[in-house]
Amino acid sequence: MESTMDEVAIDEQAARVALAALFGSIPEYQRVDTKHVRVAPDAALLSTDSAARLLASMPKPLLCFAENVNGKLVVSCELLAAASDDEQAQFELRQATEIEVGQHFDHLMERYGKGDHLVAVFGHGTATCVPLGAVRQWSRDYEIEFSGLHTDDANNPVVGGDAEYETAQRLGAKGILQFSSPAANFTTSDGRLFDFPPSQSMPQKDRQTLEREMIALARARLLSFEEEEDIATVERMMVERGEIPADSFDAGGRERDRWWANMFASQLEYLFRDRAMPPEAAAFIDACRAN
Repeated sequence: MESTMDEVAIDEQAARVALAALFGSIPEYQRVDTKHVRVAPDAALLSTDSAARLLASMPKPLLCFAENVNGKLVVSCELLAAASDDEQAQFELRQATEIEVGQHFDHLMERYGKGDHLVAVFGHGTATCVPLGAVRQWSRDYEIEFSGLHTDDANNPVVGGDAEYETAQRLGAKGILQFSSPAANFTTSDGRLFDFPPSQSMPQKDRQTLEREMIALARARLLSFEEEEDIATVERMMVERGEIPADSFDAGGRERDRWWANMFASQLEYLFRDRAMPPEAAAFIDACRAN
């Protein structure tokens, strides 16, 4: 069936939301070019408009994640059908949860009436404005790894002076969709949640707790790197001997672990950027780079 111009438009708008989510997965304290994107495995650097058209043209649903490589956003995607069982289950759970508790921005209908209201979408300094239908299309078509989101009414009276809310209002948007990186916070072993990077006004006691917990985690992850490498070595030998199939490797899980480790390494680098790096943190960062 041939697509109409409206269908093509909403596909591209949904892809723009996906790109905002992918940009949003990059820590705010890292510099990244927000005008260009590389979609792996292609080496070409695309404008964000071209990247959106490329994503829109791909079969769906897609599982995507992004990395900051030398200041450029590098996006990797695969069909959800080819993803791991855990990743497919995560997508299905999110879909079911959204149906159960109401899709994104159903509250806008209650306040503003039925309609394809505009939503302002933000991610790592990027901003775009799309109709609500494009947000829902994005939710159906994409699973974005390592990206958190926050939705709100652009005219929320409790929020005042926030630059993104003011931008949304200027664009005539009724809703706000903000994407953020997991690096925007750090959870300690006892469940305390710290904003990251820590503010200048953070009490010294809290700062010491945060640093102590991060160093302890770096030390623990160093030990797990050694265990994981031992397991991977055994698996490679078993594949070579034909004892297990080559696709037995949990590539999806290891890719997730690698992304998380690099993200945590970037937090450590930022935290100690103006001071001597503790040896455990330095060793962890070196191990991440080696992998």
